[in-house]
Amino acid sequence: MLKMLRSFMSPAVSWRQSPAFRRDFRHQLGLGIAQAIYTSIASIVLLQSLGGEPFLVAYLQAGIMAGLLASPFYVRLLHRQTPAKAYATPHLAAWVCFGIAGLVSDAHWFTTMIFAGSVLFSISTPFQTVLYEVIYQKSIRGKLVSFAKQWQMFLMMAASWVLGSSLEHDSESYRLLLPIAACLGILSALGTRRIVCQIPTDPKTSFSLRAALSLLRHDRNFTWFMLLQFGLGLSNLAGVAALQVYINGSQYLAATPQQAALLTGVIPPLFMFFSFQIWGRIFDRVNIVTYRALASLTMAIGFVLYPLKQSLAAAFAGAIIWGIGRSGGQLAWSIGVLSFARHGQAATYMGLHTFLTGIRGVLAPFIGVWCLSSGLPAQHLCWLIAGAIAATAMLNLVLVKNPEYLEDP
Repeated sequence: MLKMLRSFMSPAVSWRQSPAFRRDFRHQLGLGIAQAIYTSIASIVLLQSLGGEPFLVAYLQAGIMAGLLASPFYVRLLHRQTPAKAYATPHLAAWVCFGIAGLVSDAHWFTTMIFAGSVLFSISTPFQTVLYEVIYQKSIRGKLVSFAKQWQMFLMMAASWVLGSSLEHDSESYRLLLPIAACLGILSALGTRRIVCQIPTDPKTSFSLRAALSLLRHDRNFTWFMLLQFGLGLSNLAGVAALQVYINGSQYLAATPQQAALLTGVIPPLFMFFSFQIWGRIFDRVNIVTYRALASLTMAIGFVLYPLKQSLAAAFAGAIIWGIGRSGGQLAWSIGVLSFARHGQAATYMGLHTFLTGIRGVLAPFIGVWCLSSGLPAQHLCWLIAGAIAATAMLNLVLVKNPEYLEDP
């Protein structure tokens, strides 16, 4: 049975891959625990354990995106550092912030620590793409990255379930569990810093915001792709933040901590876990434009189902479909830009990508929470979001040309 499950999840990936793969894999497991905290558990603690204001949820959701907004400047500062060290070092500080969050009892201080940790987790994201370009061949990159992301989602799911169940029985259990998670995360990040890899010293590999923005003038195909990605991300992230309030709010779905953990931290990553390898195989076989549209349409269907009749059954159905689409979207976000980037310019393309993601990601949570708090029914809001996501998918197919795939050097 174990052999069958292992074959289903990754038939061609061996544990005897390079040391770089094993260390990155362990790091991704640690990030799965971090994702459980900042995507699900932090909102439950804030709203149900600490009695925080709903608007503070927007700050929790905006933290990751604020880090992406600052990431181009981080890349420019450390572009001559090895990508492994530049990628993993901020994660050490991020885990320290999460550990401190477990020691405070004030909603505003808790929000501050989670926000700071989230910023640090995402500020080095462009170096993840550069690292993958260096250590993985293009022909198997999608398979290896999707394998690591698949298990990252498994850890996110397990951590969400454990923490949510613990909060169900003791609303202050986060005080012990967050520092424990921080210790495990620090160990995984230290391993990634030891990955041996080199990056070119050519100045073109350093990131310049001015040079990145010039891509919007000189690479029109990529410009259309980025504009549609902006609309997609703004809609999706506004919906995710609004759903956190909808699920945990007493005037909406009023889920218990365990139910909220299931809806936000267990069900979506569970179906992401089982669909990652499918999306990875699709990614390696079709062009990025078609792939992005398929993942987006799947997410849109999830938003349609989430708030139907304000019932748990509809919310669970929406979480399942959205989770499947999100797994494809996450893979496209992580390495899809490499389909457009010329060799040696991955940092510039990904830097622009993360910078624009940061802008929309900082704005979107506040828009979503504000729309819900202002009286717009949750069902209407989610349907508007689904329509916007579907529109970006269709326009993507019409306006964006299939980029030429570059051969491995």
